[in-house]
Amino acid sequence: MPEFQTSPGMRDILPPESARWRAFVAAFEAVVARAGYGQVISPLLEDLGVFQRIGDATEVVSKEMYDFVDKGGRHIALRPELTASVCRAFAQHRPPTPWKVWYHGSQFRYEKPQRGRYRQFDQVGIEVLGADDAYLDVEIIALGWEFFAALGLAQVRLVLNSLGEPADRAAYVATLASHFQKHLAELSEESRATLQKNPLRVLDSKRA
Repeated sequence: MPEFQTSPGMRDILPPESARWRAFVAAFEAVVARAGYGQVISPLLEDLGVFQRIGDATEVVSKEMYDFVDKGGRHIALRPELTASVCRAFAQHRPPTPWKVWYHGSQFRYEKPQRGRYRQFDQVGIEVLGADDAYLDVEIIALGWEFFAALGLAQVRLVLNSLGEPADRAAYVATLASHFQKHLAELSEESRATLQKNPLRVLDSKRA
């Protein structure tokens, strides 16, 4: 008989690690549910366009998605992240606002497997849609801090940063683009292409 193993970048989660994962999710749910967040469960598969809205300047879209054409001729993808799926659900179902939801689940990215970094990975997170309130940003940061405390993490330091008002952001982006233009030879081909679309995304690049 053939000896089957997991595909590259995939893994089995066995006991007792699986019990720790359940405890991790339960601790997260306990913290965010007290603040009025309800769980949203989105499908693993979405129309490719849902994730292309992230921006084709990102490596997630251009290089790392598991996408294919299904038997019905639809171009679909395994979700590489969950925010886009949550936004699609919000646009589709039009729930009352502010819509405060939390999620957990698997995501998939076709990237080079590394120690502690897999092609299938799990995340927890929260989103608030349909509100323009700076205090919600404060709430989300506070809930993250409370979650770390619930996990027993003590050596954690919170550092906040901001690009400021829209005019400040525009000036920062222009300065950043000018800096990268002076160092084009040091950038990868992918980063040079990203620079033309969104200079900020160059800072996310794993290929310099």
